[in-house]
Formats: sequence, C-alpha cells, structure tokens
Amino acid sequence: MLRLSGWAIDNRGRSKNSKNVPQWLSVQSVGGNGIDMKESALLKRFGVSMEEDLLDEFDKLIHRKGYATRSEALRDLARGALAEEVLADDSAEAVATVSLVYNHHVPNLSGKLTEAQHQALDLIASTLHVHLDEDQCLETLILRGPYGRVRELADRLISVKGVKYGKFVTTTGTSGTGNQHVHPHGHSHKRGKTGGRARAG
Repeated sequence: MLRLSGWAIDNRGRSKNSKNVPQWLSVQSVGGNGIDMKESALLKRFGVSMEEDLLDEFDKLIHRKGYATRSEALRDLARGALAEEVLADDSAEAVATVSLVYNHHVPNLSGKLTEAQHQALDLIASTLHVHLDEDQCLETLILRGPYGRVRELADRLISVKGVKYGKFVTTTGTSGTGNQHVHPHGHSHKRGKTGGRARAG
C-alpha cells in the first residue's frame, strides 16, 4: 500500500508542499500486512510531478470515486496497468465475471448457455441466476483459469443469439501459486477438477 506524506492545503483548497517548489507526491511504502515499513529496507519513496490542470482533474476523479487519498488512487492505477500487462499472456491466471441478460422464452437459448458452461466446468467457480421478471433473466458467472480460455468462454456466452446484454470483467488472479490458498480466518479453498458451483434462483 502507498501512503502520501508531506502535503499541506493552501487557502484555495489545493494540495502543495510547504517549500513552495513544484508539487511532488512524497510516497512511502507500507507492507501488505498494514505495518509501516519505515525501519525496513523495503521502504520505497518516489516523486510524481504533473501540470496543475492535470492534477486538478485527477483530484476531481479521486473525489468522484471516493478515494480517501491520492495514494490509494495511484495504487489502483498501478495495479490496473500491471494487470493489463499480465493479461497480455493468454496463459496468465485470471479471475473474471460474465453477466448475461436474456429472455428465457427464446427457443433453445437456455440450453445453449447451459451446454457452453458444461463444456468448461473447470473454469466456473460459481453461477448466480436471477429472475428479473416473467421474461428476463440475469445470469452471472464467476470464472477462474487461464485468461485465454476464460475470455473464449465469455465471448461464446455473450455471442449466443438471444442474449440481450453481456458484460465481461476480468483481472489477474492471485499469486499464481496454485488453487490452494490460506486466509487469516483459518480455512483453505481448494478447487476440484470440475470446480465448485453454487446456483441460486
């Protein structure tokens, strides 16, 4: 996590440093466990300078999205750029959602969607099916696996004739150390060959 430091607010509400020099973001590194790394060799500092009008627009974006600090926004921008770089490799581990809205009265549509999913059970972690009204259904799938295969399945589902709306949102997976991982809450998750599925309707 990155933390901004060394900033003051002038009488116009803009951030600036106290030495009246070109604006810089002083950033310090914080460990993944939330511990300040001041005393560690892992401490990293860097400066960022930008034109005043660009900084003003960036601050508006930060406010609109609800970030508490500039450092949080910079962290997300960095992660997003790195995720895009990783996903240039089709074999990279990816976690994604696919959301579909369709009319379930369309002949064979439900069957085609189900068949596509059955042919990729190892990629599907979970599905959620919601009846929006008497005709329309929303189905959301959580996918995990090699990015190339995840994207291929998403494209196949979205392109099925009769699907009115399809949205594919993806990011990189975890550390790439496998399907088993342990959280501080004391339990592990391990996917079988067919993946775990939960369906609600």
